[in-house]
Amino acid sequence: TNPPISEFLGNEITKIYEYCGVKLSRGGTADSSTIFGNLKEKAMDFLGSLFSKNKYSHFNSFLDKHLIEVEALMGTRQMYSSGLVNEVIQKTSDTLSKNNFSFELEGRVHEAVKIKMTQLLQVKQREWEKLNSVYARLRNSWSGMRNFFYDAVSGSDATDMVVNSIIECLKVNLVPALMGDLISIILRKIRDNAVVEGIHGKGIVMNSKVFQAEADLDLLENMKHDEKLEECLRDPKQHYRKVAKVILRRYLMNELTDANHWATVHSKIVTALNDATKRAGDLELASLQRKEGFNKEKVVSRASMLFGELRKSLQWLPKISDNLYNVVEELDNSSESSLDGGMLFLGLNHQSAESIQSIAHRVIKTLPPVTLAGMPISAIPPPKGTNKFLAEQQHEGILDGLVSRLQHSQDSTFRARCDHCCPMCGIQCTHPDGFNHVGLHRSYHQPSGLNGISFIGTNELCAQSCVSAALANHCILLDRGTPNEKSIPYRAFNTHYKDWENPPYEGESVPDPLQVRELIFANKQNLLVNMYQTCKKCTAIPPEYFRKEEDLKKMLKLTRRTV
Repeated sequence: TNPPISEFLGNEITKIYEYCGVKLSRGGTADSSTIFGNLKEKAMDFLGSLFSKNKYSHFNSFLDKHLIEVEALMGTRQMYSSGLVNEVIQKTSDTLSKNNFSFELEGRVHEAVKIKMTQLLQVKQREWEKLNSVYARLRNSWSGMRNFFYDAVSGSDATDMVVNSIIECLKVNLVPALMGDLISIILRKIRDNAVVEGIHGKGIVMNSKVFQAEADLDLLENMKHDEKLEECLRDPKQHYRKVAKVILRRYLMNELTDANHWATVHSKIVTALNDATKRAGDLELASLQRKEGFNKEKVVSRASMLFGELRKSLQWLPKISDNLYNVVEELDNSSESSLDGGMLFLGLNHQSAESIQSIAHRVIKTLPPVTLAGMPISAIPPPKGTNKFLAEQQHEGILDGLVSRLQHSQDSTFRARCDHCCPMCGIQCTHPDGFNHVGLHRSYHQPSGLNGISFIGTNELCAQSCVSAALANHCILLDRGTPNEKSIPYRAFNTHYKDWENPPYEGESVPDPLQVRELIFANKQNLLVNMYQTCKKCTAIPPEYFRKEEDLKKMLKLTRRTV
């Protein structure tokens, strides 16, 4: 079922909230013209009258962080679905249950999430409509429809019709088909090259130590740009995607440094065209004819055979194969009396075998040449004279497809990294079984101050990671300033955060500290207090945190090469 058009999404989302029994803030609407900034401003004014500065800042920080999580969740989906809305509502309710906000504030959080979700989904839906609405499909088919009617009016023979149909099919679907094929090829190579690691002897794209080295090298590159560094720290999931794409780009570059991939595909398409036209040309005409005319069931047999054989030969390119399947369906359902494709292709039954086989030669001449400059998907780096913007769009599309396929892979030997983040220090899970793994989350932990964690009393940013805090027998204060306030030892992490293991992990050596994260904590105190405005600079930064960037780069590059 098609989703509602973008203009009506606000009403649909409101209905789901009502069905779920979620109370929104008084006077809230789902009008897409509502500006989230205004809502946040009103919430701030309201909170100023109810809360002390600390509690107000806690709510403001909570709301900002939760909206980032909602946006990250929405980023994994391509279009609207009621299930996605329900998932966001449930996530918000679960998160709110861990805090002691009033009903009024909970309503404001739900209202802010609803507006944010509506805005994001409307953007996604407009993109979906560009490709999938009735208008879009008609527009995308316009070239083929124009050629179809031009051929019919101008009296072109059936071979011209077939040639034009195949050329149009390849013109529209060749690049998407090649992108899909490259994704499959790279996934196979990732699986074959997966590094064995971890407690279950499995790997995730590459050894997690190597991936951590890649991520930290990227952070070092961003240390000169506070804005970019803040983005990485605030949203570790997006940073993960960025680093994953950097790694995957190397695989893609190996496939696109020369024209070998296109040469292989070109050869298979040529073989498929020659075989399909030969079989259609060799089909015995006598079985198609009878005294009073044509057998209704056999009226388009030659065209059906040609397109059907071509489809079977190109099934490994689903985008092209699916389009050819639609042509075969249309032909097989045609009749003598209809003025559709079946009737117009009828003349193919009267052509000589040589004429039918010439179709392949005519189509092959229109294929892009097997050269670096002629590749339908641009080489990396793009050759001189290439449209670099279009080339980058193609490459980004393949990389996004790879990350998405990895995340949904059922094969734990090469699926993507788990996307859960530590509730204290904020770093992403590094469980060796990757995305959707079985068992508790675990991680290399970073200084908690990078996630806005501070010490009680001083409000100074915390320099310890979850591991070093556990070793030092530090505690976590939960529900601060509420009747439910309590503290738990870091070593008892799991008693509150049920899906995370207690650091340090039992039976294992203490993991090496993330030295780049420690360097960032030491050198970027101004940035951190701007990010987390209730916190103060740390005055007890361990001296070993102040390392040399060049030494760290050498160490990380060595890890990347040798692990």
